[in-house]
Amino acid sequence: MHTKKLAGLLAIAVAIGAVVYLWGGERRGEAAEAQAADASAEPEAAPQFSDDERRDAVASETPEKPDASASTANAKRVEIAPWEPPKFEYELEVRVFDEADQPGLKEPIFVAPAGYTLNEVGTADLDGRLVVKWLGFEPRMQVDVALSGGEGLRRVDVAAGFTSVALPRRGGLVPGVAKLQVDKAQIDALRLDASAPKRRSVAEELPKAQRDADGRVQFVEPLLYGAQDTAVVIRPENEHVLGVYSSAVDKLHSRVKKSSGAADPEKGLISGRLVDSNGAPVAGAPLVANFVGGGPRPSTVTESDGSFVFRNLQPGDWDLRAGGGDFGRAAARLSVSAGRTTEWSVELERGNELKGRLIDSRKEPLARWKVIAETLGGRDALVDVATTDSEGRFAIPNLPTLPLRLLARRESASQGCEMLVGEQLWPGEHEQPFVLDTSAEGGLGVVVLRITCVEGTPPGASRVRAWREGTGRAAAGLVYAPGQRPSPFPDLTPFERALAVSPLEPGWYSLEVEAAGREPVSVPRVFVAAEQVVELPTLPATLPASLALGDTTSPDGLPVQLEFTHRGATVELHCSASDVSGARGFLRPGDYRIVRTLGTTSLDRWLRAEAGVVTELE
Repeated sequence: MHTKKLAGLLAIAVAIGAVVYLWGGERRGEAAEAQAADASAEPEAAPQFSDDERRDAVASETPEKPDASASTANAKRVEIAPWEPPKFEYELEVRVFDEADQPGLKEPIFVAPAGYTLNEVGTADLDGRLVVKWLGFEPRMQVDVALSGGEGLRRVDVAAGFTSVALPRRGGLVPGVAKLQVDKAQIDALRLDASAPKRRSVAEELPKAQRDADGRVQFVEPLLYGAQDTAVVIRPENEHVLGVYSSAVDKLHSRVKKSSGAADPEKGLISGRLVDSNGAPVAGAPLVANFVGGGPRPSTVTESDGSFVFRNLQPGDWDLRAGGGDFGRAAARLSVSAGRTTEWSVELERGNELKGRLIDSRKEPLARWKVIAETLGGRDALVDVATTDSEGRFAIPNLPTLPLRLLARRESASQGCEMLVGEQLWPGEHEQPFVLDTSAEGGLGVVVLRITCVEGTPPGASRVRAWREGTGRAAAGLVYAPGQRPSPFPDLTPFERALAVSPLEPGWYSLEVEAAGREPVSVPRVFVAAEQVVELPTLPATLPASLALGDTTSPDGLPVQLEFTHRGATVELHCSASDVSGARGFLRPGDYRIVRTLGTTSLDRWLRAEAGVVTELE
């Protein structure tokens, strides 16, 4: 009986299932026909939005970040195992040369993993050289290298082991000074130019690298952490000032003073004349005298007849170097005696030369352009700078017999936006024509954009750089907060920042925007046209991780200390914070070792910080 009832129920269930399946098949067929009809229909035009509507859309689409004062009931702590320490040994030699090919002695040098904050790693020695060592997680990586204020910023590929790179430094030459009559009006003009506002150095705002027990560099990244309701805004000024170098004033004053004063009988004098290979006088060539054993380094330039003089020199041996830059070179060690004149007249030797002529697409000469020649890899890296004449011609002497890369920009352009002229070039006797895809009469371009962030998080920009495609060089930009003038966007909200990079040579660039407690934001392949302002769409900042600090009050009144070690892609990065106010901070997402010291108590955690998530420290 029960068996008959069970069989009947099973038959009813099968019948119901068949009906449902047939009904579902009809619905699936209707859906397929509708989808096919949609696919064959004409696509609708993309909607057009105003700037206000676009900003509202960006704000509405950005995930909401919990307010800093909200409860941490939903906070979590993702603990991780300690990572293996980096094991690949890197050794980077940085060499610095000025525009007279003189070594940049005692020049501060800055290095960082690509895309991070530059660290001061030391100063160049008397040969303009510094060797930096560190440990990395990978056998290859990229690093950014620069001088004070970001001058000469380069991004280079390095491999574990030894790598050499050279940086150019402005100065060393005094264009046209030797051809001027030294009178009061010209000295006043030079003094006025020297007192004009120059690019503000940001060296004092950049961190000094730490060192391990073996003297290797440990890189510091202050933007790993951002305090609640605060943000660090770094404004590397990149205004370009034209004219003669400020050292011209000192040199002119020195020449006037020495020519009118009496010689010191206890000191000696070196005089002479510089000529070229045809015996013609070389005017405006720089000379530097170095006292053997250390001490003064007087310098001067030759007069229109090629003559020069060093007065009131300390008795002893002196190393003289003449020429450099666009000139040939000569060097000698001379002995100076009290009350006597040592003569040194010499021919400037040019050695291997790279000769060329820069012209635009219409074959018009590119006059007064800066031309940079640099070696490609190997040891003893070299960089040399020349300036084209009125016909676009240049000649860079005393180059090694090695392949070279050539870059160029006009004088009024930002340093770092040089155009690539050619690669695998060799010095030779013949002049080579180089055609650049630009116009001699064309101007420079500008890039501007806004970056916006979610309410309750730090403002979304601290630093912006525009990297020139194919050159490994970048121009630094400006970051504007609401109310700052002049700003490309006067209507900024409290959660927006304006970014501007100018003036740039026309071409392709990629932008990098860095902010405290956030992953950097990249804008790839932006084309900058001559005499155009490129306004990009508003860029949403990435979300930071939120760090719940726990108790930040010390019973004995000692400040709270936080030490962060971040497991970066290529190296470990370090950051510290003290006198922490509030119960929460913002952290760049990633893996960390965090040590919090409160009075005499320390807390050590290995944690993973996730974007948009509150991470508990305890």
